[in-house]
Amino acid sequence: MTIDGIGDKDIYMLGYVSNSLTGTYRPMNGSGLVLHMDLDTDDITWNYSHFAVPQKRGNNVVITSYMTNRGTFDDQHSTLHQASS
Repeated sequence: MTIDGIGDKDIYMLGYVSNSLTGTYRPMNGSGLVLHMDLDTDDITWNYSHFAVPQKRGNNVVITSYMTNRGTFDDQHSTLHQASS
């Protein structure tokens, strides 16, 4: 499978959706491409994923992100970060 604009060294996540676990799966966004990153892996930090946490009151969510540079720098570590609320 090829997706226009994706390089062989890029990092990406593909997603598929269905109305049931056994149902017919369809690629999200037409191509299946959900997240795409072509940043230099030697950058100090880059986001790996985001997670929206619904709040009990109101229609608000808290967005958390997982930032990683693990394996690239000896003195830096992965972290969870509250991006916004």
